[in-house]
Amino acid sequence: MVQNMAQTIYEAFLSNTTIEQAVLEGKKHKIFFYEMPDGILPNTMIIIRPMRPPETQASGSNEPLNKSLLYQIDVQATEMEVPKNIQAEVERVMRSLGFLRLNSDELDEYFPDTKRYVDARRFIKTTNLYDTNY
Repeated sequence: MVQNMAQTIYEAFLSNTTIEQAVLEGKKHKIFFYEMPDGILPNTMIIIRPMRPPETQASGSNEPLNKSLLYQIDVQATEMEVPKNIQAEVERVMRSLGFLRLNSDELDEYFPDTKRYVDARRFIKTTNLYDTNY
């Protein structure tokens, strides 16, 4: 069975009290996959974006031995300090899942057209040997 790392990340975020409370709006958590939702945007949200399909890092006898996984986590909010506080927790959660922060192509920006602060960071993980089911 293929593992869904995006779902694993989602569940790990919800198990972190700071993140879970920050993205709770009503009875729904505002964590999305791939892109922003249509319509009215929540005050605070997270977007989990796979940046590419899993890549084979090493192989033997024409079989993959491990994979590299690359994700971008966008935190968006209407208040300036919120994305920074949430990203600190995101980094802790991602580290607990074996990801390292990839300090390139990141974003720390205010977008006046949407009136949102966006902090987007990338995380990379190389799986253990024989952990290739992604």
